[in-house]
Amino acid sequence: MNITLTKSAADKITEAMIKDHRNAWNTPNLLFRIHAEGGGCSGMQYGFSIEDTIQEDDTMIEQHNIKMIVDPFSYPYVDGVILDFEKKLFSSSFVIKNPNMQGSCGCGTSFAI
Repeated sequence: MNITLTKSAADKITEAMIKDHRNAWNTPNLLFRIHAEGGGCSGMQYGFSIEDTIQEDDTMIEQHNIKMIVDPFSYPYVDGVILDFEKKLFSSSFVIKNPNMQGSCGCGTSFAI
């Protein structure tokens, strides 16, 4: 699997892991799940979660000390993506750049492959 995690995104994920699990002794063992699910006006959308267990059929890759996991359904939708975190004047957010995307909605939250 090929997912590129930028340093900016990795820093924000690490910050979220520490903030959401500040009382957990095992923060370095947390996993960042990226998944695709049905929804939005173009048919699919991405989702993220922080988890502490990996499922038997998950694929895991590690970049910038972040362990990312992907389920088999999501695999074809996230293969080849670049996950970045962009800071703008009035907002900041995770941005997924998918070279395989064939279309997206006007608001940019859903996509089609």
